[in-house]
Amino acid sequence: ERAEELVLRLERGEDPQSLLTLAGDLCATLRSLGHELRALSGLAPLRDRTGSTPAAAPQIFTEVLALCRGRFQAADVELRVGEVPAEIWLKGRAGELVTALFGLLNAALAAVEFASPKGTGSRWVAVDVTPHDQTLRVRITWPGPLPKDEASLVAVDLAREALEAHGGRLNPEDSPQGQWVLDLSKAA
Repeated sequence: ERAEELVLRLERGEDPQSLLTLAGDLCATLRSLGHELRALSGLAPLRDRTGSTPAAAPQIFTEVLALCRGRFQAADVELRVGEVPAEIWLKGRAGELVTALFGLLNAALAAVEFASPKGTGSRWVAVDVTPHDQTLRVRITWPGPLPKDEASLVAVDLAREALEAHGGRLNPEDSPQGQWVLDLSKAA
């Protein structure tokens, strides 16, 4: 019912702020339902899963960027991506890693759109990838603060949970611009 209400209000062109509030409420409800369904079905939460098949880093980033490019182009936000090293395998299910990175990039896009509407200032999101001994460090940056809307906070929370389930980390870092640093665990 709430999703139908959101669609109807979007079609009528109602106030964007009230629509964002409704969308955030809807996201929070869906997230809560997902956790309840997972508990009722007897499935372990993401953070308790083990035994994943390694995922190829270049494949993960290729899939994520293919999913994101259209939204970034439509929003007139430049997506800057550094070189992703070949031959690096990551711990984790490819689909979960793609979903986590996709959610973070979309949250960064939302932050850029909020901080600088079309035609005002610098509009970009950068992704830098650096290999370390045991991890692949991914730094996602954009000009503006960390996002605070409910949908972005849910995306960040889900990304953190998925990354931690596979031995990774997600940390927002204090800086003049928005930034997340992800440490993805390399497969042995």
